[in-house]
Amino acid sequence: MKSFKFLPPAAIFAALAIAPVARANSTKSITVTNNTTYTMTELYASSTYHSNDWTSSPNLLTGQSIGPGQTANVTVADGTSYCHYDFMGILFGAAQASYTYTLNTCDSGSNTWTVSASN
Repeated sequence: MKSFKFLPPAAIFAALAIAPVARANSTKSITVTNNTTYTMTELYASSTYHSNDWTSSPNLLTGQSIGPGQTANVTVADGTSYCHYDFMGILFGAAQASYTYTLNTCDSGSNTWTVSASN
């Protein structure tokens, strides 16, 4: 078995620098729990630090919805290495949107959003 001790330090540094970006791109998601009496039909993400509008975000729920009392895991596949997002959910029948800010989609411990009537 070959040892890694013969790799140049620059190669090791480059590999370690790329690893977090690759991990962030492959594991970005949010878990949404809908505790309202309305169905969430649309969900949009906007990078907390790199965008200030919702128009560039596609609907993350295209072809699906999150009903009252349901929980769904939604992938944020935008091709970036960003982890912090603001989210806007559209509640059908409520004529309103619900928002949450600065969720870390790369950390499974802090990527949950429970939507309630007060959001």
